[in-house]
Amino acid sequence: MSALKYIPNLARGTRVRLTADDHPKRGQQCTIMDPLPNPSQRPERQWYDIRFDDGSIGRFLQKYLAPVVVPLATHCAVDLSRTPSSVLRHEHVRSPVLLRNI
Repeated sequence: MSALKYIPNLARGTRVRLTADDHPKRGQQCTIMDPLPNPSQRPERQWYDIRFDDGSIGRFLQKYLAPVVVPLATHCAVDLSRTPSSVLRHEHVRSPVLLRNI
């Protein structure tokens, strides 16, 4: 029988918001730098090193870090399942402008 490899819920580079009540940076967004080893393999005991946008760093339990949801409108890609069909029609796509050498 082989043991399953534990994978933390929050990956390196994930944007999160600090929710710890008594911390001065409560509510600020930060980035997961690295999940720490978790011998218990229980999410409630998972610690993460994080970096705030001002460059300061911290170490917090997962329960104090809420993933930041990025609205679809800010994504670069178009979600074809939610894009109106009028946007997808060919007649709305403009041809590129060709430039001539003068």
